Amino acid sequence: MSDRSTHRVLSASLMALTLLAVSPEAEAGVRESGKLGIGVGAGTLSRGFSLKYFLAQDLAVQAVVGVYGYGYGDCWVYYQGRCYSDRRRGQEFAVGADLLSERPDIFSNGAISVAWNVGGGLGLGLPRSSDIGISVSLVAGLEINIDAAPIDIVLEYRPTLFVSPGAGFDYTYFTGHIRYYF
Repeated sequence: MSDRSTHRVLSASLMALTLLAVSPEAEAGVRESGKLGIGVGAGTLSRGFSLKYFLAQDLAVQAVVGVYGYGYGDCWVYYQGRCYSDRRRGQEFAVGADLLSERPDIFSNGAISVAWNVGGGLGLGLPRSSDIGISVSLVAGLEINIDAAPIDIVLEYRPTLFVSPGAGFDYTYFTGHIRYYF
């Protein structure tokens, strides 16, 4: 899939989520057991479709399925001076999954809440070359939950240990999500 096609798919998905958000049938609440959020975002080694499912009000799983890497210039994955995944070869598949402990709200006025979560996750990048990406992350997320819509907007700090290709640690890794909940 080309860069242009990826951008079109992500733009169309964001438009659809926006239309769903202003739908009069939107069911209130985001952080409730059994809720599923679908949107766009980034995770450990991956960017694309973001999913979050609440196992309980204080426990959730999230996943990002999409393309491998986070991109610098013509590289999807550039680490320790080496390009491991060249953009010109085309999009490459990745998946990241996290287990999150949902912490109490910092602020809530009934319509909007600011909350946080902590947890950990794994990432797997499958490039066309032999350099498979494997990483482990800690996650600390700050969420803005718009319960009336119901949408969440999330910024995550994600210190990451890269296991392959090449071992190393990145303590400046940030990701984000925007999701609509059913």
